[in-house]
Amino acid sequence: MFPNQIKKPEPFVPAAKTVVAPSKIIVPVPTPPVVKDTTPWGKTIKIGDHEYRTFVGQDDKMGTPAEILAALNIYRKNQGVGSVREDEYICKLANQRAAEQNKAGTLDTHKGFSEFLSKDENWQWLDVKAAGENASYGYVLSGTHLIEWVFDSDEEHKSNQLNPNWNLACAGISGVTVDIIFGQR
Repeated sequence: MFPNQIKKPEPFVPAAKTVVAPSKIIVPVPTPPVVKDTTPWGKTIKIGDHEYRTFVGQDDKMGTPAEILAALNIYRKNQGVGSVREDEYICKLANQRAAEQNKAGTLDTHKGFSEFLSKDENWQWLDVKAAGENASYGYVLSGTHLIEWVFDSDEEHKSNQLNPNWNLACAGISGVTVDIIFGQR
């Protein structure tokens, strides 16, 4: 054969590969039994210093600070107590407190509030002669449900909501934490 007559080799085509997947073995995973909470709806139990748990359902969305303040004023009016109004500095503190506790993933039983008020300059900054705090964690509730179901369910929080000396209040919200600061000016 002459060089120009050399037959070109056929292109290489690899043989088809057969991939064998391991067979799946399906093992049923037992589902844990559904444990129904038998605690009656609306029951409140004391779980620590200044801490309570109220057994209620959740709403579709969290109330806004304005809705919570409006619900608080309706609640106070229905109990024969004067209304409270929003205050810029009280709101700043309420938002700070809600953020701190939400970040911690728990309530601090008013420790941060007490530490804040232990400094004279903070009293001057707030410009109040008395202050109080209600806080909740883990609930997604409308303003009305928060005020009437959670904070009305124990004497400590209820008396704070109905304190006739309060003329200022603001709700701070962060995640599932609500912090209401009350003040008297």
